[in-house]
Amino acid sequence: MVWGTFSVVHILSLILAVLINVAIYFVLKRRGRTFQMVVLLLLTGFGLFDIIWNLVKWNSPLEYLPLHLCTMFALMMPILVLTKSEMLGNLALLWCFGSCFALVFNGAVASAEITDPVVLCYYFTHVFDIGIPLIMLKLKMFKKNPRCIFSTLMITFICYSFAHLMNLVINHYTLVNEIVDWKGELVTVNYMYTLAPINSLMEFFYNLCPIPYLYGLLFMPIILGYLAVLYLPQIVKEIKELIRHYHLNKRRKYFFINRKVFVK
Repeated sequence: MVWGTFSVVHILSLILAVLINVAIYFVLKRRGRTFQMVVLLLLTGFGLFDIIWNLVKWNSPLEYLPLHLCTMFALMMPILVLTKSEMLGNLALLWCFGSCFALVFNGAVASAEITDPVVLCYYFTHVFDIGIPLIMLKLKMFKKNPRCIFSTLMITFICYSFAHLMNLVINHYTLVNEIVDWKGELVTVNYMYTLAPINSLMEFFYNLCPIPYLYGLLFMPIILGYLAVLYLPQIVKEIKELIRHYHLNKRRKYFFINRKVFVK
């Protein structure tokens, strides 16, 4: 049975992904912090296993380096669980949005059988890439902080640019040295899909700007919109706090001036 994109099987798998993460949250909700960390750390193993399995399985490691957003995310996840870093946690809230897109617009593996190990690794890696940061947030292992927006955008931009640079370097190297993959075809890489789109959503932006690397930057309005919705309560709270401090300082200044006049 082929997984497909927006097929009955695909839609059911998306519903299952939600149910899996919700079930994990309710299991962990009433358990101790150590138990929560151990379980979440074990779940990060799916992403790490997927990276190692692909590097070894296909005998073409240049094509399976952890330079996609989701594999970078998988490498970061154990660090996040162990450190509960606020900066990494807020970064993960954006990257899990990317993993959600990869699960919904699954063009890379849509034609494969649902029982294929490639699909299973892809599926569970993305399911837990989405779920772990959200579960940690609900369990109050880190806090949403709008002050982390800048670092989140900068780290993401640097990773995207680095992936593009590696695409150019590796593709030039394989072309010059005629390096072929397990199929006997010339090795070409497209990490973070900076060179060409892989699904219908990316194709839409590529049609607007058919230039490698630059077309990916058109996702910025979506990213900013997502972050605005994500941090809206915190942003409103910060603005209210600034307004309160402004009026408080204004009153203090007013009373201070009046007091000086009265003393004179």
